[in-house]
Amino acid sequence: MMAMHIVERAPSGEARPDEQSLRTMFGPQAVDQAVRQAISMCWMALPDDRKNVDAVAGEIRRIVERALVNLKEDAAAFGIPSTNKPGKRSDRSARGAHK
Repeated sequence: MMAMHIVERAPSGEARPDEQSLRTMFGPQAVDQAVRQAISMCWMALPDDRKNVDAVAGEIRRIVERALVNLKEDAAAFGIPSTNKPGKRSDRSARGAHK
């Protein structure tokens, strides 16, 4: 079962207080923990003859790539922009993340 939290935005596009409090509460470590848990689950799900780092890395990359493609397709289907509004930097570029 998946929990959902519906968030409204102010007309200006700013996050409403409950969205901001979720960001503060979870922070980036929530995503990190979810990814690490997925890696662990993938390791456990693989047959014994495929339990190695390269196999797990390959499966995780395959699953994440498929999920990102689905995210883009779903955003387009529901009319959600897949890019930031002009003039706004993404969190990724603001942190100086490398490709």
